[in-house]
Amino acid sequence: MECIAPDEITEEELLAYGDGEADEIAVEHIDQCPYCAERALALATDQLALRILFHRVECPDAHTLGEFHLGLLTADEGAATKHHLESCPHCTTEVKDLDRFLQEVPIALVVPPVQGQVKRLVARLAPSPPDPATQQP
Repeated sequence: MECIAPDEITEEELLAYGDGEADEIAVEHIDQCPYCAERALALATDQLALRILFHRVECPDAHTLGEFHLGLLTADEGAATKHHLESCPHCTTEVKDLDRFLQEVPIALVVPPVQGQVKRLVARLAPSPPDPATQQP
């Protein structure tokens, strides 16, 4: 099988057709040409497979989204994550789910008591007591 009008349509136009973004001339040609219709379908199938394979490859991980939600990222990281959220419904949903979870779960289960945090901080900062075995009488 061959194209009814060779060199009339480009690969980019076939890809655009599969995405529903082709201009009227390309749509008319593909609708009339079985060869180009088959090529457009094959390209659309390949595009779908790639989208599935690379789904969310550029998304921040769950840890980063959690730190963003809690305001723990640097200014640059926060800005980049915010920019990503503006165009990614998947990550936006994940942040909304996290927010809903944090509102439903008692805060004591999420954040350790402050008293325990202070004790750990003091223990790390305080000098170690002298070892009695190494002291001379």
